[in-house]
Amino acid sequence: MDAEWLTYREAAERLGSNIEAVRQRAIRCRWPRILGNDKRARVQIPEGVTIPVREGNEGAFRDGTDRASRKGNEGAYDRPLIKALEAHVETLKAQLAAAEARIDKQAEDLVAYDAAYAGGLAAERAKVAARDAQHAADLAGERERADEAIAAFAARDAQHAAELKAEQAQTEKAIAAFSALAERLDALAAERAKPWWRRLAG
Repeated sequence: MDAEWLTYREAAERLGSNIEAVRQRAIRCRWPRILGNDKRARVQIPEGVTIPVREGNEGAFRDGTDRASRKGNEGAYDRPLIKALEAHVETLKAQLAAAEARIDKQAEDLVAYDAAYAGGLAAERAKVAARDAQHAADLAGERERADEAIAAFAARDAQHAAELKAEQAQTEKAIAAFSALAERLDALAAERAKPWWRRLAG
């Protein structure tokens, strides 16, 4: 059966210890560790590691020894190694704090960049909207001027047509007058062409 992956808090509860002690023990004993989907570290408690018995004697471990005897054997660990590991943990903590500071700074920079980008985008949109409005106004003015020019051309065409019609009427009237005069001249000429005695006879 595969060992269970536990958070440091769960492992501390399982071992009847505190979180920092379990973390130090996991580093010291090189327990298997992974990073869960929730970004929280999890460890496996190796087989044979003593776990407090929850029923009965709370001071006893499953292998039959008690806490007092186990505590007396703690001096067997290599103190220089523990100190080196503790120093390394402090270094890692400092590095973690520096990394978190860098992440916070990057997040702030990103927020500032997003704000500046949003402001620039809004300003550009305002410029485009203003240009579009000006273009629409210019187009409306051009259309109005074009309509006025068309109306002026239409008025001139109507005036020209009226004047042409009047000239045609005058021309037709003059032609009719000339035709009547020509007829009278022809009649007079014919009358003069008759002999004198016919003119007298009527």
